Amino acid sequence: MQVSHTLTYLYDTFLSIAVPRIRKVKCDEGFPVCHRCHATGRKCDGYGVWGGGENGQSQHLGPSKQSVAVQTRRCFMTPPRELPRTSVSFNEKCCLDWFAHRTAIKLPGVFAPDFWKTTLFQVSINEPAVLHAVIALSSTQRRYVSPSDDVNQEDIFVLQQYSQAIVSLQAHRLRANKASIHVTLITCLVFIYMEFLRGHYRTGLIHLEHGLKLLQQIQDSTNVVQIVSSKNLSIEERVTGMFRRIYMQARLFDQDLAYLPTLLPRLRTKDESNYFTSSSQARQCLENLLLRIVDLQDRYRQLQLSPTSQPVPPHSALQNSQADIIEDLNIWFEMHTSKLSKHNKSTKFLHTFARKLLDVYYTMANIMLATATRTCEMDYDKHTLSFTSIVNQSLGLYELVSPLKLTDQNIIALLQHDLRRFKSTDSIVEMGWIPGLYYTAIKCRIPWIRRQAIQLLKSTSHKEGIADSTLAVTIAEKVMEIEEQDFYDNETAAALNGIDIFAPEESGIHQWSTVVPLPESHRIQDVKVELPEDAEGQLRLTCYRNQDYGELGMIMCAYDVATQSWTREAT
Repeated sequence: MQVSHTLTYLYDTFLSIAVPRIRKVKCDEGFPVCHRCHATGRKCDGYGVWGGGENGQSQHLGPSKQSVAVQTRRCFMTPPRELPRTSVSFNEKCCLDWFAHRTAIKLPGVFAPDFWKTTLFQVSINEPAVLHAVIALSSTQRRYVSPSDDVNQEDIFVLQQYSQAIVSLQAHRLRANKASIHVTLITCLVFIYMEFLRGHYRTGLIHLEHGLKLLQQIQDSTNVVQIVSSKNLSIEERVTGMFRRIYMQARLFDQDLAYLPTLLPRLRTKDESNYFTSSSQARQCLENLLLRIVDLQDRYRQLQLSPTSQPVPPHSALQNSQADIIEDLNIWFEMHTSKLSKHNKSTKFLHTFARKLLDVYYTMANIMLATATRTCEMDYDKHTLSFTSIVNQSLGLYELVSPLKLTDQNIIALLQHDLRRFKSTDSIVEMGWIPGLYYTAIKCRIPWIRRQAIQLLKSTSHKEGIADSTLAVTIAEKVMEIEEQDFYDNETAAALNGIDIFAPEESGIHQWSTVVPLPESHRIQDVKVELPEDAEGQLRLTCYRNQDYGELGMIMCAYDVATQSWTREAT
């Protein structure tokens, strides 16, 4: 059975990734024990959990008294309302309590889908695989918010939970029924979020691609999904929605993913209530529209790859798809604004922030849709007002949250120069303002507008799932450098770089309204990013640009994260 084969492959992938990290060596995947461990006389810490070694925790991995004391001080002493139906240690209980009171509240951001509020709690009570994955994620998030003196011990604890989750998946791999597939997919989602939070982007993407494969094999063939309250969604629909969301995050961050979820829902012409019942529901529907726009872009790009040097006009089927999405996007906006008029008396911070954030995504969706079948990069100049709107909307978001930034914890972190702690405390796993600003910085060639977008990205240092604001700035500045090379003179470039979005009058921003935008020959047509695997890794950037003779030229660069330096690999 194809699903069973994919489950086995996914399980083996989890195993090959998790096991070697305890010793930070490459696993040779020998069985029943890793040959590297056997040759050095060590117990195999990964395989030992499920039978290869003598036990799951070698003596040299046992927690020290000091680390247990640290865990005790940091543990919330209020137990969860319902403990899992399996034995858990004191440290694991502390992590579960941290997850309930901190992780599940902080990581989802302003929309807080039911997956975090209910699904993970419900499934982890009965399923050890999900339980240990949740503990690993909680421990990972906690170490950044409240760092311990024993970092190595915390890493070992996380990896042991990771391994135990994989072990618990073995029974589901053998059963391969629908319930087992759901457990595997939920565990896979938690692994993805944990790897992104740790900065192991490539590993997280591997999990994502395998999870999408499995999801694709079990989905129904229908492409029509009703707009319903998120409370009425089944576990499968919630899990599918979470995979769609991560896929959308990755695509908006220029990741080259091979598998697009097959379920691309259509909005109904009208919902009975004529407005969204929650910001989460509005966000979910808008994400589905963004997925359909990405699918339209991919289909048109494939058409453009036909063996001709001339631009290919959109096929009638693509034009029909574009017209359908335009109609549905208009319906979404009507329902969104109806919801606002229904709730315009609300003064809650999260409601206001969510509404403004959705406005940014709606504006970006309109640009993406209008340019999905573009014939040249100059078409983006027609949307200068929309790009300006994204910057202004994002500036409004910044002004909304800026009074909340200087918490006591962040002030202490800054005084101690602990930037990692300050950065990760603000990290979430859902999409925030990074995609809109990143898209503007890459696709808007009006020099002062893209620089404003980059400046806003620089104003906060945090992660949103796979999107890292620091890496987003690094990529955007490099793309801008490649495009503007030898076009603006040094004086003009220096003046443009002095623009300050927070003091527009003082920086003379209005005098640049007559600066000539970049010509087509300088513009990058497509960008692909290969993110680093860790803080010592390399980011690889590939830029595609039309050449004079009609073919695509390729510019490849590598960025060393440790030294913060670029090297040009090929042109």
